[in-house]
Formats: sequence, structure tokens, C-alpha cells
Amino acid sequence: MGDRLTITGKRQKQRVIAILPAVREAIATYLDACPYPVERDKALFRTVKGAALYPSAVQKAVADARGMPFLFLTHGYADPDYRPDPAMSYDCFGKLARATLVEDGRRIVITGAGGWIGLATLDLLAAALGDRFEKRVRAFGSSTRTMRLADGTQVLQRPLSDMAWLPGEPTIVLHTAFLTKDRAEVMDEAAYIAANRAISEAVLKALGPIGAEAIFVASSGAAAKVDDPKAGAAMRLYGALKREDEERFAAWADETGKRAVIARIYALTGPYINKPGAYAIASFLADAMAGRPVEVRAPKKGVRAYVPIRE
Repeated sequence: MGDRLTITGKRQKQRVIAILPAVREAIATYLDACPYPVERDKALFRTVKGAALYPSAVQKAVADARGMPFLFLTHGYADPDYRPDPAMSYDCFGKLARATLVEDGRRIVITGAGGWIGLATLDLLAAALGDRFEKRVRAFGSSTRTMRLADGTQVLQRPLSDMAWLPGEPTIVLHTAFLTKDRAEVMDEAAYIAANRAISEAVLKALGPIGAEAIFVASSGAAAKVDDPKAGAAMRLYGALKREDEERFAAWADETGKRAVIARIYALTGPYINKPGAYAIASFLADAMAGRPVEVRAPKKGVRAYVPIRE
């Protein structure tokens, strides 16, 4: 096996991914133990009975290892009887994540820092990095302003257009800047498209000059709604632009050999969450804080499990 693998996904789109040495070693170990012959154009991974390994079997194995139902991992929905396993709590891997962040040493750039996900991420980074936070983290958003975090730390947010002026050095980018669906509902369609594409273009143009080695792109479950005739026009437009963002940043990674981690966010919650008219969990919290009954409205029955942003 070489050091790269071409994967053909939905709509026959192809991606080239790197194969780490540890992965090659694990596959070699698997092949030594597998009782079935390896044949070209046949499945490499097999079930106990020799059939091609199916995705849900892998999802269930990962879910069992983490102590949560596999639907929670794949769609953000969970069994109503699900109860977290304390042994698999955030603290089990949170300490490792924090230690890794501290030791990494690279600069961390956050776009969309003034949004609720950006602010919550800044809180987590401030807690993890301690006195290194001010030196390591840079925040960008729609305008210049000073933001105060939960621990009292003040963070200067600079305009996104200034991002490309950062001096070049090894950098990790956490990209959360985007005009969300609620803006699509009130803005002119052409203006909404132009504004979001301008955000993406500003970030893409800055990645090379600032020395970006990896980027995390906060996408949305709306990207799966583009072709859904039951979805509203604003949802489809928002989803189409999110999907476009996924493709553009994936292409950047392919072309540069850098890393892009693109996550579709379905059911996330945490401090600073806002817009009770747009987010169900924010609506529930607003009802509870106002001392009124929590009102749940939905076109069909569903059970949703929310993931805390710290995870």
C-alpha cells in the first residue's frame, strides 16, 4: 500500500487522502489475521461471515467504544433511553486534548470569533492554554471589537480582511465565519450569496501567506438539505453555500497537501448560543429562563441529542 489513497464518494467525486504509517501497519496486521483471500475489486474489510463490511457495523463499533448510540454519531439523534457512560465522559479525553494544544505550539486563528461557536471556542482555548492564550490565539470577524470571555479575558477581534496581514508562521485555522440561515431569510439572495463567497475567498486567500498548515471548517447539516424538496428555500440556499464551502476548502487541502477537517454540525450546544427563533435548544433555554413552560414545536416526531461544544 502506498502513502495515498483515492476515494470515490457521492456523485462520483474523488478525494485523495494520506495513509499514515500507523494505518498501513494496522491494515497489514488485519490482513495477516483475515481468513479470507484478498482479491482485486473485492471488499478488503469483511464481516465474520466473509461479506463486505457495512458502514453501520463500523459505526456501532465506534459508538460502543465511546459509550453512545451510533445514531448519535451519524445524525445527531439518539435513542430516548440513552444515558451517558460516566467512564467515557469529556474529561477522559479533554485532558489529553488540552495537553496536546499546549504542546503543539502553533498559532491558532479563529474566524467568525464573535459568533456563539467562535466565542465558546475562545473560552475553551483560554482554559486550555492559560497564559499562552494571548500569544497563541488571533480572532477575526466582521468588525473590530473587544470581546470579554467567561473568565474575564479580553480578546481583540479584528476584521476578516486583516487576516492575510498576519506574519507567516505555522498556523491552525478554525473557520466558523458564515452568514447563517436566518440571514438568508431576510437578505436579497444575490447579496447573501456574494457576502458568504466573499468570506470564503478572504479566508482562502489568507491561508498561504499566513502559513496555515491545517484548517477546521464548521459546516452544517443543511448541506444535506440542498436537494430536499421539503426544505425551505432559505435552508436550501444556506445548505448549497455550505456545501460549496466544503468543496472549496477540500480542494485547497488537495492542492496544497495541507489538512482540512470539515464537520457538518447538526445538534450542537454550549455557552453563548443565541437566536432562539433559529435554534431549538436556544428556544428551550429562553422558555426555561423566562419561567414559562418549554414549548416544543416540530412538523414530525423526533428525538434529538445535543453535543456540548467542549467535546
